[in-house]
Amino acid sequence: MTDNELKTDRKRSFKKQVGFCREADVLIHDAQYTPEENRDRRGWGHSDYQAAFELAAAAGVKKLILFHHDPSRTDTQQAELTGACRQLAQAENSVLLIESAKENSEWFL
Repeated sequence: MTDNELKTDRKRSFKKQVGFCREADVLIHDAQYTPEENRDRRGWGHSDYQAAFELAAAAGVKKLILFHHDPSRTDTQQAELTGACRQLAQAENSVLLIESAKENSEWFL
């Protein structure tokens, strides 16, 4: 799901998005921002990693792949963002697997 501003998208409710993603094996979702960054960027059309996690968890997704990274973010910063998302999952006792998309990545189901 690209260019998706979760929870503020007036065209698609969060409930409908959960239904669309229900029990997906893999959800590749826009996670350009941190929740703090997203507060100042409402209306820019992107989501933060927390919102992507909340959607994946609510939908019972097995694996969440964060992508559409902020181009100004370094690899280290992106790894930290992914770690923060994994900490959210751990705090919620979620078994959701979380990865960041990387150049030349391939996933096989």
